[in-house]
Amino acid sequence: MSFPVGKVDYLDIYPLNFEEFLLNTNEKLLKTIKEAYVSFTPLSNELHELSLNYLFSYLAIGGLPEVVNTFIEKGSYVECQNMLKNI
Repeated sequence: MSFPVGKVDYLDIYPLNFEEFLLNTNEKLLKTIKEAYVSFTPLSNELHELSLNYLFSYLAIGGLPEVVNTFIEKGSYVECQNMLKNI
């Protein structure tokens, strides 16, 4: 393994959590979930199902920013999985 000579900048990058994922994919849903949480009111069945769909998408593609960005732009799980295989 080679290492570059000279100045090296290190950058720690972490995957997005589910809240950050929602912030980038459906900010309105995130706001609604937070409001329901603070007011101790359950989400409607439709919003709950929508939230679960976003959770399943997050779990399927993970939280790597580049993969999430591809999912937002193209909406393709296959392309996201191909990106993850190449990492």
